Amino acid sequence: MNNLKLIKTILVLILFISFNNNAQEQYKINIVMLGIGSHNPTFNGQQFPDLKYYYTPELISQAKVDKTGKALVNLFGGDTREIFEGEPAHLAKWWDEKNLKNYAVLFDKNGVGAWHGYLNLDEDDILDSDAEWGDHELLKDILEQLIEDNENIELDVDKNNDESLLEREMPDFSVETINNEKKSIKYLVKSDKPTLLVIFQMPKDVDLNAQKKMEKEKSVGGFLGNVVQTTAKQTWLRVMQKIEFSVFKKEIKIYDEPED
Repeated sequence: MNNLKLIKTILVLILFISFNNNAQEQYKINIVMLGIGSHNPTFNGQQFPDLKYYYTPELISQAKVDKTGKALVNLFGGDTREIFEGEPAHLAKWWDEKNLKNYAVLFDKNGVGAWHGYLNLDEDDILDSDAEWGDHELLKDILEQLIEDNENIELDVDKNNDESLLEREMPDFSVETINNEKKSIKYLVKSDKPTLLVIFQMPKDVDLNAQKKMEKEKSVGGFLGNVVQTTAKQTWLRVMQKIEFSVFKKEIKIYDEPED
């Protein structure tokens, strides 16, 4: 009888551990966050442990406004955004011609484009985002095809990269980590598992810690500037928070308490 109870207890523990492991990570994929321009020194990417950040510091912003103006553009600009010049030139051109805020491309393990579209922050599950073209498949459905069905996308060598990255490889260019280590973007999206490339742009001179300074700021202009920068911060970090929750089942706090 005691042996039977022991076996039942062990089975329950195995089921519990298995359930917890499945709950912690829904999809086994890589997340590559591609930053337009340089890294913002007040942004701590370690807050989102499953996201890998790479930047394009040779792309230089041509904006003629201050950091509060840049934050406002990101908050209320719609398609309005900073223009960048430099290298890689084709990425600057793509950013200029198309609103790439929260734009994502899913690559299979061979680095071939399988899905692309805007990540919908209004969805409870960001993986319910629709594809931009085609039959508007959900990101979640394509992920299941690549992971559960072990499918790969056939490379179309005759397809023009200017049309779409579907069935195409990522045009190669150099990106950098915050430690100035150079990497090939084409290499980063080719792995032993699918990779979701997410494009974002966070002005390097905006203070993401402005909220902590609100209570200390005495001037009206300074206080309002801190409010704008703080609200913009939450807009930028929300997509990262959603990815962590939808893909890895981790709840990440993005709101700070003001300093005393």
